[in-house]
Amino acid sequence: MIGNNMIMLKFKKGLKQLIANKQGSSLYLSIIVMTAILAIGLGVASLLLGQLQIARDLQRYVPAIYAADSGTERALYILRKDGTDPFGTCANVGDCEIQTVTMSNNATYTVLVVDPEVTTWCPAEAEKCMRSIGNVGDTNRAFEVIF
Repeated sequence: MIGNNMIMLKFKKGLKQLIANKQGSSLYLSIIVMTAILAIGLGVASLLLGQLQIARDLQRYVPAIYAADSGTERALYILRKDGTDPFGTCANVGDCEIQTVTMSNNATYTVLVVDPEVTTWCPAEAEKCMRSIGNVGDTNRAFEVIF
């Protein structure tokens, strides 16, 4: 404990002499100010990079969501157009698929309309289940409708 106090006293005495002599005090002060400016700059840069990432991802997510919604609307239209079910009873998932459609913005959607006994993601009490998957590049977004 006595050794630590001696070191601190020597450090304080040396610092006071350095400031009193004004030798190197401006260098010390400028290093502190530059460190603070660098820390603030890096903090702002990390926030901006995060926001740019979110904005770039939205350019892919939104068209994929709209494509999935378009597939849902198309399937509901087909199912309810004449009051009949054009898909009937599906033996497997492939029998229930509406063809993949490519939209004008190069987004695609694929719709599956299945009976509860065909797949595990459709609850047993449902009459039909529908999954519409919108795709843009490597981004997929989906809607599920149970009716």
